[in-house]
Amino acid sequence: MRRASRPRIILISNVDSPYVRGDVSILEDVGDTQLILYDGRKRLPDLLRSLPRADLVVDWFALGYATTSVLVARALHIPIVVIAGGWDVVAAPELGYGALLSPGRLNKTRIALRLANRVICVSEATREAVLRIVSRSLSVIPPGIDVSFFRPSGLERRAQVVCVAGVDNVVRYRVKGVDVLLRVASLNPEIPIYLVGPNTSEWERFLVENAPPNVHVLGALSRDELRGLFAGSRAYMQLSAYESFCVSLGEAMASGCVPVVSDRGALPEVVGNAGLVVPYGDVDGTSHAIREALGRADLQGAARDRVVERFSLDRRRESLQTVVRGLL
Repeated sequence: MRRASRPRIILISNVDSPYVRGDVSILEDVGDTQLILYDGRKRLPDLLRSLPRADLVVDWFALGYATTSVLVARALHIPIVVIAGGWDVVAAPELGYGALLSPGRLNKTRIALRLANRVICVSEATREAVLRIVSRSLSVIPPGIDVSFFRPSGLERRAQVVCVAGVDNVVRYRVKGVDVLLRVASLNPEIPIYLVGPNTSEWERFLVENAPPNVHVLGALSRDELRGLFAGSRAYMQLSAYESFCVSLGEAMASGCVPVVSDRGALPEVVGNAGLVVPYGDVDGTSHAIREALGRADLQGAARDRVVERFSLDRRRESLQTVVRGLL
């Protein structure tokens, strides 16, 4: 028998990431929330045992486990929400990127997106990708940025640029635009560039050996270290070939970094008029934009204001809880 006091919510994801954990915390305010980390078919029995006890199911990413849970939940008359995160609903063969490159994936993804009670997209760019798969009503709820943690420090900023882009394979190297970043850096030897992110040992060695001297490969940083780096830097750049949102960009903007981004995916909609947008792969144009960004102190406040107004954690909490409560 289900509890009458607090609803039972199951959140399913194949990754244990800060944004998934953040949504668990948000959902805990509504009901008792169980996180199922679906790391392969071996978790299918756990999933099938848990679903009948739920009052609501949330799937992060429209992957195979979402198709299974949508079919089971609908058969049991349990409301279900699917969050389209970006990679799961795209196919970019020129990059070797996207879940929909896998044979047979499209039909499974279409089932999950069509039968879910609600589909949430992390950006307008992701919404457009979903509409290429299925025609239905969609909600856009961006990831939440902790603007109380990521904020300007009041200390003097150095004329340096930060980029967060961990690399573990050649696809990610290209998708995150690290190849473009290295070319841009070589044209601007006087500008320190700090490349942050968890790399495999092989790729970290590659980056260290192939980056020009002004690129500092820092590897993974703690949250506190990243906050300090953002707050002490004038600019942030993300030159990706595709981004469904880019939380690191939002965190840097909340910290007062002036953003320079490529015109791909959701990057322009995150930046808006609070930064500089350049054509993807335009090394000369990007070099000019970075030099401009380092001197645009007037955009520091605008960058933070945009994130506070549009992408704060409080806004995600309010929007996600409204969707969930409307289904319970």
